[in-house]
Amino acid sequence: MTFGRYADEVFLPAVLPRFSNAAHVQQWEATFRRHAATLKDKPLAAITREDILAVLEPIWATKNVTASRSRERIERLFSHATQNGFYVGDNPAAWRQFDATLPAPRKLTKGHHASISHREIAPFIEKLRARQTESMAALMLEWIALSACRTGEARFATWSEIDLERMTWTIPAQRMKMRRAHVAPITERMAAILSETKRRLGREAREDDWLFPGPREGMPLSEMAAMMQLKRMDFGGYTVHGLRATFKSWAATCTEFPRELIEEQLAHQLGAVEGAYLREATVERRRGMMEEWARHLNGSHAEQQEGKQVSLSAH
Repeated sequence: MTFGRYADEVFLPAVLPRFSNAAHVQQWEATFRRHAATLKDKPLAAITREDILAVLEPIWATKNVTASRSRERIERLFSHATQNGFYVGDNPAAWRQFDATLPAPRKLTKGHHASISHREIAPFIEKLRARQTESMAALMLEWIALSACRTGEARFATWSEIDLERMTWTIPAQRMKMRRAHVAPITERMAAILSETKRRLGREAREDDWLFPGPREGMPLSEMAAMMQLKRMDFGGYTVHGLRATFKSWAATCTEFPRELIEEQLAHQLGAVEGAYLREATVERRRGMMEEWARHLNGSHAEQQEGKQVSLSAH
């Protein structure tokens, strides 16, 4: 039994179904496909602490978070293998094997996601649109801003989720943090982005096509694509997730829309009464709010753009 075979046939099939976040699944798969690639063909029982160190050492200083998480995932694989009779001995990936060799992993600080002020979001969107001719990530980043969705919800979106007759985007429960399907209204600007991504396909979109395909055939954009787009625009001090906070700040302080509609657009957990009520018919009520948000993102052009289809070529 090789390391690669155990990962692909035993360990990952047992672990990955527990994750509701598609990005987490991709990160775990990347650990065993890319970062631990040198272990793939080695017999599981023959792998030593030195083999694991050879995986970690080259990236420990430059990509510490990635290296730390890779070590933790490999450690879990060996624990799994030990309990299932495929490995005997001390876990070669346990931190106690490296705590006198490698610097301690950096501690991640948790806090609010840095967000662009709602007063400054329109100039940001204008700069973003200037990059969309050449960048699929720039298109996806505006889609995230327009819908106030999470990055993974946009990255893994497919055409099967789009209903252009009802102008809705239905995200299935398995891709949602709260594990319930979420329906978001598609605004005029979002429809324009869809038209552009479809044009770039060069053919009719199939249901399983990604809305925002990556440069590699059949793959979505990478997890870091949107964040790197921010950095290239000199907005690296902000986060993609922070765009949700930008929307919420605008909606809560600059509009009279009910809190329940704002929270429902963000797909936050609501109280039982609120949740039951909102599931009846909020999409159309939220549509007006999101069209107003889209006009806010247009900045000084809001009045001129009202009631008109927004063309990508116009930006």
